[in-house]
Amino acid sequence: DFNMLLAEVNKVLARSHNEFEMLQSLCELALKHAHLRLAWIGTPDEHGWFRTFPAAGEVGYLEGIRISALADLPEGQGPTGQAWRSQKPNFNFSFHHDPNAGPWAERARTFGIGSNAALPIFRGDKLWGVFMLYHREGVFDANLQNVLTGLAQDVGHGLDRLDLTHREREANAFNEALLNNLTAGVTVMRYPERIFERVNTRMLEMFGADSLEKLVNTQSRMFYPDEESYTLVGALAQQILREGHGTMQNLPCRRLDGNIIYMDISGQRLSGAEGAGRIVWTQVDVTERHANEQTIRALSAARATLLANTTAGIDIVRYPERVFVEVNQGFLDILGYECNEEIAGHPTREFYPSEEQIQRMVELSQDVLAHGQGSLRDLMLLRRDG
Repeated sequence: DFNMLLAEVNKVLARSHNEFEMLQSLCELALKHAHLRLAWIGTPDEHGWFRTFPAAGEVGYLEGIRISALADLPEGQGPTGQAWRSQKPNFNFSFHHDPNAGPWAERARTFGIGSNAALPIFRGDKLWGVFMLYHREGVFDANLQNVLTGLAQDVGHGLDRLDLTHREREANAFNEALLNNLTAGVTVMRYPERIFERVNTRMLEMFGADSLEKLVNTQSRMFYPDEESYTLVGALAQQILREGHGTMQNLPCRRLDGNIIYMDISGQRLSGAEGAGRIVWTQVDVTERHANEQTIRALSAARATLLANTTAGIDIVRYPERVFVEVNQGFLDILGYECNEEIAGHPTREFYPSEEQIQRMVELSQDVLAHGQGSLRDLMLLRRDG
């Protein structure tokens, strides 16, 4: 009967997700399979008095009962208190012949209880509670004691499993909340298939998807506008699978609506060996920055064309150092120089024939810096040939 109980208990421990329901089921199984009179599980409070959690059977026995974990109280001399203090199973073969069972002997007779077993339960390698089993007769021989000791150990393992499950759920919930509140898109991709296994909410927004099903378990090729981009990222992925990490900037990607966006991406290997495994990708939408860079490049090209093709001399001077930064071809022609490098970085005073002309330009530059613009006629400059 008790071996059957042990087997059924292990089934419950393997599939339970709720602590109280699991422990209550254990107490009920003890009555069903081992024909016990009473089963309960308890832990001592801050004053050392045991509180009963789940219980099954003759629960009237527990009404108003006082059981202590303290050695200096009569209520702490029974099997429960002794098992708690010694952290070892304790077996009472007879309430009527055990002098330490005095406080509960009459109560036991009333409820048809002849013996009991106190089994310490460890949780996370620390003593957590005591599993109490009560039988009509003194049945707890050596073989049965071994079975019950194993039962208590299995209950502890079951509680540890529940704790681990709860910690994993809390960690997963935290990670999920963290991922879905990031401003960057995060994906986990499986290789060599290059299939999305997991994406966060931001990634859905970036690709214009309204559900996980639009991305998860799909092949990534559809999100690249051309074969060249797909191949470049594939080569980066192989590098990451070999070396552990890698990055790429301004990668063009295609949203589900067909629009092109640009991303900075970084990848970190999760598992697997070279050529196989998983990569977690972090993607940042840099479409606005890419557009700004394109605009700046276009303006720079237009500026360079303008500077190169105007006959007027144009020079850029940095203040307060009064040093040439850049000049155009017209300026070079006027002063008889061949290239920008002959003038850039030189002080402006080197290009005036007298202190008077320098002072005129100083006054003009101060006026321009103060009011935004200014002009001067008939300024004398010194050509390269003197």
